[in-house]
Amino acid sequence: MLLGVAGCLEFLGPSCTNGTSELSIALVPRVDTLSVGETLIPTLSLRGSCGPIKETVAWASPDTQVVSVHPQTGLITAKTAGTAAVRATGERFGFIDEATIVVAPPE
Repeated sequence: MLLGVAGCLEFLGPSCTNGTSELSIALVPRVDTLSVGETLIPTLSLRGSCGPIKETVAWASPDTQVVSVHPQTGLITAKTAGTAAVRATGERFGFIDEATIVVAPPE
């Protein structure tokens, strides 16, 4: 995913000479299936045209009956069958991206 970020200079540091950059977002996994009780830690990387961007990220899900999500680490724990969105929100950028987690019913 690419987003235009105006004024990214303040986020990228003094080595970046352009006032606007493309922000590349890589969230892994985008979609995954877990069984009840399984866990997963998603990874998120942000990169501008001048290099990696450091951002404090909070993780959350509105679907708390399906999964629990640790707000700092992003650790996802499957609780019950269903589908849940897991969202990454940056301290400076706001909403960044979202993963979909499918929790399979017990066999």
